[in-house]
Amino acid sequence: MRRTRLSWIAMATIALVSAMEGGDAQAFTFRDPLASQAAPSGQFSGVILAGGQRVFAGSEVNPSSFALTATLYATSGNPGAPVTQTSLGLSGNDSVAITVAEKPGGGYWATATENLVSFEARSYIFSSDALGSPVPVIGPAPASDPDIALNAINRDGVAVGTLGVSTPVISTPAGVVSVLPYPHAAVLLGVDSTGDQLAGAAEPSAGAEMVATIFDSSGSVVYQDDEPGLIWDIDGLYAVGERNGNAAYWEKTGSVWLPSYVKTQGGLNVPGALFTIDHRGYGLGGGVRDVGRPILIDLPTLSWFEFEGHLGVPAGTLWRVLGIDVVPDTGRVAIAIEATDFSGWDMTATVEARPVPEPRSIMMLSAGVAALFVLARHRAHVQRSGTPRGETCSPEP
Repeated sequence: MRRTRLSWIAMATIALVSAMEGGDAQAFTFRDPLASQAAPSGQFSGVILAGGQRVFAGSEVNPSSFALTATLYATSGNPGAPVTQTSLGLSGNDSVAITVAEKPGGGYWATATENLVSFEARSYIFSSDALGSPVPVIGPAPASDPDIALNAINRDGVAVGTLGVSTPVISTPAGVVSVLPYPHAAVLLGVDSTGDQLAGAAEPSAGAEMVATIFDSSGSVVYQDDEPGLIWDIDGLYAVGERNGNAAYWEKTGSVWLPSYVKTQGGLNVPGALFTIDHRGYGLGGGVRDVGRPILIDLPTLSWFEFEGHLGVPAGTLWRVLGIDVVPDTGRVAIAIEATDFSGWDMTATVEARPVPEPRSIMMLSAGVAALFVLARHRAHVQRSGTPRGETCSPEP
């Protein structure tokens, strides 16, 4: 009986771990995917669900000059419904609305960056209740250099980006900028919903190749990879990006971040990148496989799939996922996609309404602790009685 009991514990633990380490099979609920080209002459770079609408950040492309104008797009209902365009007024130079985030009390934040003829960047923070009055983001004194490109903003209006080529900066909603005290070149590409985790890439030493790096809000490094790559987005226990040219994610266990590759069922790394993760705690990420096959990945279960074939569009129409928003209570999903012709596509779906499970490593540890607890009780019983309970009626084979 003792071996039977221990074998059952081992098999249960293996089954649990195996279930959490699935490949590219669809292991989570993803239903009713619908998609439509929502910006035929525009591009999308992010999306949120706000006030009953899907709001996309992006740009409108002039068909004659190919100039880009920072634009927000809004729609409701199923993809294919009319779309409202709102120019952000940055029409003097090429400009793009980079990111958008829902405010907790309603409305949203947006950031936009324009590129000047001098190849310098100018960035602005917009609030949905005052889109005509953007807040310019300018570097700190004494130089007060305005050459800043913002790459992400969170629900509190905290934005991150880069001053010049490689100086990481963080901005308040009022445009007050501070430089992160990192001694080498670095870029910030993502900020989590709390503002406590900032991510991107940095040189571990002067002149070294950039590696994925996570900072805290004070600029201290809390994680730095040892392989070339970068993190595009971060929230909660997950960060997503690319590592050695492959789609990758990082999972936080306690205070430790662990890197992993997205893999096929055959165990091969998936070339590509993950560009986005939802910021509401669901754990749904998206990006691109190879050179142009959009993918979604459910990080708590590691199940991922290519969804283009489920949308009734010709293969090769869509390119990559650049924005995801999920409402965990309802399972509503909004997805911003860039097509191979660079147009913006609006996609909706429904996922299983659930909280994010504990990280795999914690679950594995919990299973191991449970097994050790059973073993300890079993050993104590043997020491007290001298005979393993049940062995008199079920001899070991």
